[in-house]
Amino acid sequence: MEYTFTRAEQDSVLAFAVARAKSDGSYYKKRGNIEEKVRSDVVNGALGEFAARALLQKTFGAVATVSEVDLTVYAIKDKSYKPDFVVDFNKYPVSVHVKMHVCGRYSTIRPSFLFQKPGVGLHRDRELLTIKPNGQSSDLFVGVLGFVTDPAKKRADGSVPVDAVADKATVIGPFSFQQIVDQNLWHEPDAAGVRRRGKKIALLAQELCEKVPAIQGVVA
Repeated sequence: MEYTFTRAEQDSVLAFAVARAKSDGSYYKKRGNIEEKVRSDVVNGALGEFAARALLQKTFGAVATVSEVDLTVYAIKDKSYKPDFVVDFNKYPVSVHVKMHVCGRYSTIRPSFLFQKPGVGLHRDRELLTIKPNGQSSDLFVGVLGFVTDPAKKRADGSVPVDAVADKATVIGPFSFQQIVDQNLWHEPDAAGVRRRGKKIALLAQELCEKVPAIQGVVA
């Protein structure tokens, strides 16, 4: 599904990113992150959730309710690492996890979605710990591929800066997380530095689309 971010979404996400930077910016600096890159990652991630929610409403809106995008700024100690969305099928909740990748920022990195390795690091993606091969998980995954289309945001040679914010997106999924785990579609990240630190695993967007059928909806 193609999605264009609205001005209202961009404004609300920017305000969220500024507030979050004031709240926990020092934490990210201690981890060695570049402030501008962290801010753009927060903005892009939140924008990706708006696009993902639109897909979820399109897919399930006739038979379920979809939770809202959460732009609450939590202190580091209070972060819950809950799923990004809950789709409620008449009191049967399904967790949905969303990842965003901004295309064109790195020529050597394929469109992919990064997760913390289960049980590794402070930001471990705890949902992966609960999804076992051949299990019965109902969790879903939505991937968002962001694109920078505004020429003013690009360099003179047309390349995309690492701190650029996406204007549009292609949303893929929703996919069954159980099928992802059963097929063991995880890869080491393309980025050498990320791979060397050993805390992340990746899903490749193209392989995901080829090997896991997107859910088209449910019968009411």
